[in-house]
Amino acid sequence: MIMIREPYRSGSGMQHTPEDSCRGTNKNAAEIPRFDVAHLFTSPHENIPLLREVAIGHRDPETRWKCVCALASLGKNATDALAVILRESMDSVVRARADRALRPVTVVLGALVMTDTAFGVLHREDVKVALLRRHARGDWGELCREDWEANERALFENSRLFSAYHDRAGHKFYIITEHDRSITTVLLPEDY
Repeated sequence: MIMIREPYRSGSGMQHTPEDSCRGTNKNAAEIPRFDVAHLFTSPHENIPLLREVAIGHRDPETRWKCVCALASLGKNATDALAVILRESMDSVVRARADRALRPVTVVLGALVMTDTAFGVLHREDVKVALLRRHARGDWGELCREDWEANERALFENSRLFSAYHDRAGHKFYIITEHDRSITTVLLPEDY
């Protein structure tokens, strides 16, 4: 479970933010109460400032990404917060994701195909969501930083796009869109 620290006003009147705790600058960290990051996502419209701070300063990249996604789902209500993330974050992937949320990209998928093994194993709804809501919109799923950045470059260089996801049963699958955007294939790792 990922934990962050909520704002705390010390006896000196100095307020410590999640950003301080995440960057290790808070000297009174032991005094600050902790809460689960999931709390931020239950009512994101009420947590826009905190989501913005965590997206900029949290030490866990996946948590930063979840905060950017939560803000992006709020649309116009979170445009200012996303702009701050884009301007202030030191993490290039988080900046790219915030930029994508502000200026969505649509990937041309071409013909959609699925290998026989993937067709027999994967949950159809999860594949549909991964294709249309994630891959086609530039969310490359569970990739390392280098692969994510390679996909960002591929959007402009007309290279192959690669993404990885899991379905609800935990099966990992890949989606590959060819360099000419003529075909997109859904496959399992053993099909690769």
